[in-house]
Amino acid sequence: MDASWLRAAGVVCGFLLVFFTGFWMARSGRPYGIGLVTLHKLVAVGILVVLGVSAYRADRASALGALIWLVVSLALVVFVAMIASGGVLSAVESSPAATSLVHKVAPYLAAPLTIAALYYVSQGTT
Repeated sequence: MDASWLRAAGVVCGFLLVFFTGFWMARSGRPYGIGLVTLHKLVAVGILVVLGVSAYRADRASALGALIWLVVSLALVVFVAMIASGGVLSAVESSPAATSLVHKVAPYLAAPLTIAALYYVSQGTT
């Protein structure tokens, strides 16, 4: 099996873990278990790192096209918004409704964008 497919499978499993732990925390309410929050945050940051490193390495091997960088950039921006809104939600007792909305919507944008970005990065220049 190709390394890019293994990476993609790991990212999909990571997203499933992030979604599962996020739903679990939302249903259980505050206070969140420290182990669950840590797992949720670390897996999300790990996916972000995999995307960034994969794009960087692919660009070093052969210059990636503008379309690929657009998809990668959108995925990274959505990821940063997701992580920042999650940080605010976990740090503050009462957060703005917009922060909660961003944190609920961003994962549904981040997952397909990240998978598309990894696919395009693995395909090379476009």
